[in-house]
Amino acid sequence: MSAPTEIIIGLVMAANSGVPVVSILRRRQLREATMYRLLASMASAQALVGVISAVLGTLRLLPTPPPDWACASLLFLRSALGTSTVVSLLALSVERYVTVVHGLRYFDIVTNRHRLLLLAASWLVAALFWAFGMALRGASGDDSDMCNHWESIPSAFRGPQPTQCP
Repeated sequence: MSAPTEIIIGLVMAANSGVPVVSILRRRQLREATMYRLLASMASAQALVGVISAVLGTLRLLPTPPPDWACASLLFLRSALGTSTVVSLLALSVERYVTVVHGLRYFDIVTNRHRLLLLAASWLVAALFWAFGMALRGASGDDSDMCNHWESIPSAFRGPQPTQCP
């Protein structure tokens, strides 16, 4: 994927994921509901993935490449935030399960503490994944060009390559 394509896709993803966050934050009734807080958290993580993708594409356009640790940090953060959206979806499913199956006891089961745990779970997973990835990279001593991360993918998985016109 070319750097400009990565920038455009990242910005579109950030804008697309920012719409539910803004909508939820503007209405008090939605802000107070656990389900909408979890949705806003998941959409925020997706918007950050888009912003980081745009930043990585911009870094690839620079004439002098940034330090490898900066690119590695952004790559691991993007992957960690992508994983955190899955955890957010799991937390949302648990909350909806309690709502449907134990509707009359909902507020006894989903206390303020449990709400905070559901919200914090995805961000804690993201932090752990990022720290784990950075620790593995530091232990491996790999000094490859991290900003050209698309070129590190084997060609069989990249799909058809465009042909160059003479």
